Amino acid sequence: SRFKDKSIQSPPLKERIFVSYLSDDRKELEEILIPVLRKIEARSGYTFWYDRRSLKGGDDWDFKIKEAIQQANCFIPFLTKKCKELSFTEDARYLRIEWRTALSKKNELEKKHERFGVPRFILPVTMGKENAINAHFSEKQSIDVFDENFETKILSEVENIINENIMYEKL
Repeated sequence: SRFKDKSIQSPPLKERIFVSYLSDDRKELEEILIPVLRKIEARSGYTFWYDRRSLKGGDDWDFKIKEAIQQANCFIPFLTKKCKELSFTEDARYLRIEWRTALSKKNELEKKHERFGVPRFILPVTMGKENAINAHFSEKQSIDVFDENFETKILSEVENIINENIMYEKL
């Protein structure tokens, strides 16, 4: 038959991790965080959403970004000195939209699962502990790229957060 049997096709991988960053920090992100996220993909199959690889020509990027955040199980804001300095300027306008969308989803999760405890969703990754304090994520424990065991910590925490969220989705 010229039509493939859909029952035997494997489902597409869901992009469970959303990476939010200031475009000025792309070089650092691609050198430090993206390689670790690729390891998570290889190890667990949990893919990550990153604008440079996930947006295609002609995409409605506003819709696609918000949709990806809503579908994600883990939101990683990459917080740097530049990000901290520029977070309230026009240069970071869309970064703030991503953050508000993630915080809105976090609030929805809290309301939906308050009887069972709240799954984690936001995992700030900082480039220097001094950048951990950000008005949007100040109550969240961050992981710093300069921590001795950064790679081990982020691999473990991202997988734990995703697994928690998958469990909560079934409740």
